[in-house]
Amino acid sequence: MEEVVKVTLSVYRRLDNRSEGLDDQSPRGFELHNLRKKALHDVFDTADAATVTSWGKTDDSTQTHEIVEIVVAAVTPVLTKYVVAPALKYVGEKLAKKAVDKTSQKLVGWIISKLGPKQKKKEVMDYTIEIQGGTSVHVYPSDIGATVTIRFDDGTIERSALRY
Repeated sequence: MEEVVKVTLSVYRRLDNRSEGLDDQSPRGFELHNLRKKALHDVFDTADAATVTSWGKTDDSTQTHEIVEIVVAAVTPVLTKYVVAPALKYVGEKLAKKAVDKTSQKLVGWIISKLGPKQKKKEVMDYTIEIQGGTSVHVYPSDIGATVTIRFDDGTIERSALRY
């Protein structure tokens, strides 16, 4: 029997406009908002492993958003098409240790494997994956610490340097 899981993915846009002295609603702010939008659509529009059930404010063209939330769903058998890097192994081991279901573990790994290159290209900033049940995984890019932080539903926190 196929198991469907959903996670909420919160993705920050680059905030370079602020260090450049520009307002969030400036053309530069919109450029960064649209860069994140394109990166998310690049990952999810052609994905056969996961489906976005809600894009939130990703496609809003009336104002920029520092963060957008999307809901991603996946089915167990399809979540096998990604490269397992050290960061993914670490996250998988920690989630398994706390008995997070296998499908959620695989979906988290798949998302990290797809958004990692987008972070490296500076198309998105940090992001959080909220798993049903209260556990969350927050991934920071290299220019703000390159770490992964896992907050479990029991209140414990695990943190490690991020190595792709």
